[in-house]
Amino acid sequence: MGQPLCLGRFPTTRVQSGRGDHWQHRDGSPRKVSRWTPDPKLGELARLAWTLRAQGKSYGEIQEATHGLLYSSKSCWPSFFANKTYLGIGKCGDLEIPDHHLTLVDQATWDAVQKIQAANPKHGKTSRSVNLWRVGSPSLLSGLAVCIHCGDALFYTHANTQEGRNFTWPYYLCGKKSRYGWRHCEARMINAAAAENNILDVVLNRILISDFIEELLAETKAQLSDTTLIDREIELLEKQIKDTQRAIQNLLDLAETYGAQAAGARLQAREAELAGYRADLRELKAKKATAQVEVSPEALAVALVVWRGQIEAVSQSGDIQVLPNLLFPRFITKVELGYDWARIWYSFPLDALAPGGIRGATATGSIMTAFMIEKKRTRQHLKSEPKGPSERNIQIYELHKAGKTARELAEQFGLSVSGIRCICWKLAEQAKS
Repeated sequence: MGQPLCLGRFPTTRVQSGRGDHWQHRDGSPRKVSRWTPDPKLGELARLAWTLRAQGKSYGEIQEATHGLLYSSKSCWPSFFANKTYLGIGKCGDLEIPDHHLTLVDQATWDAVQKIQAANPKHGKTSRSVNLWRVGSPSLLSGLAVCIHCGDALFYTHANTQEGRNFTWPYYLCGKKSRYGWRHCEARMINAAAAENNILDVVLNRILISDFIEELLAETKAQLSDTTLIDREIELLEKQIKDTQRAIQNLLDLAETYGAQAAGARLQAREAELAGYRADLRELKAKKATAQVEVSPEALAVALVVWRGQIEAVSQSGDIQVLPNLLFPRFITKVELGYDWARIWYSFPLDALAPGGIRGATATGSIMTAFMIEKKRTRQHLKSEPKGPSERNIQIYELHKAGKTARELAEQFGLSVSGIRCICWKLAEQAKS
């Protein structure tokens, strides 16, 4: 939609220039030019909209106050409040002309509205990209986790599981399943509380512990003990960057001599290549820096206390807007989530602990974990199943080794097939180690 007709052009308005026949036709009659003037009716509604927004009113309240005469959709208001035309500025491409026409809003009201707009997480200017799913439905994993079956993004929502009662059940659902139908992905609705508690438990009790980090660092340094190949790749990338920069300069000279069309497309391609080379170079240098990091046990212990304290404090406060910023991407880079199991890609910021602050040094890996989903079970099931979770898992593993299939075990213990496979895989890995 375009802007509302709060400013209209009236071609019959005459402008006196005092420059002789420059503003006259050959027959001596005055020339008629266009001038922006406020619309008598819609102009007042536009002023009201700006005043209400400066007071902090929502788009819905402004829509109701203006009776839908300016816009029929609330989604149009962000562009309305960003338009400098209402400040009396004329625009022609990148050119802005102050005092071009009468204003509908004063500078103080404009500044107050822009401050409110800048604080909006969807339309304001922020230092990092904003996922709109996280703004509309704030949760720990919304906009960050993907389906473990198809790789599509998960979204957070809730359902009322008990009719007639004010009770909702929050869950995550595969975006592909939601868009195209339930048959397009085998994923089920995922209990949000169980999944989020499991993710936090893994971070606090499996990743952010000194023994795990020391083993991870030792393993990472052992894998990168010989950096000869990395050095060769860095040297090759640096040469490619220099060659590409030289080619870009040649193309710029060509464009200056023969016009931008002569080298425009090729220049864009070269700039894209240069950006790719620089990204690869940063990754290789960070990889090499990881092999050179020396972290003292004392510094590691202090950092873990601080990081764990921050996460636990925010988790207990229930501030769901801040908690994801502490975890992603500092400690968790990716989460694949299923009905009762997940795979977590973690990253540990070694550069924060290294003397001198070696930039980009990180240790990475992944963890597969299973979590319990509470279900209603009959008394017969409760009597036949093992008492403790660990004993049950051992029994499942032994029965699977004896020849029972995952589907048979899932029916016997009331779990999903993927959950049975995850339990058996986990115990098999423990047996190997």
